[in-house]
Amino acid sequence: FFDGENGTYIYSTFSQDQIGKIEGVSYDKASNTLTLDNVKRDEKLITNVMGDDFKILLKGDNSLKSIIVWVTVMVEILQ
Repeated sequence: FFDGENGTYIYSTFSQDQIGKIEGVSYDKASNTLTLDNVKRDEKLITNVMGDDFKILLKGDNSLKSIIVWVTVMVEILQ
């Protein structure tokens, strides 16, 4: 999540990145699924290099400034 100046990493494969917690946001590595459960934030959600089976699962009422998904393959968004 990125507000224009600062960011919070939910998951990263880079050891130098500090992982943070955001209420309602979880990542399941086994299924490669990012879940947003009633998340309301005035920030951008940015994903990069998540693989060809990456999924975003939306639960409840979610509101974000934008979602940017950097991929070279199809991404499935579930609701």
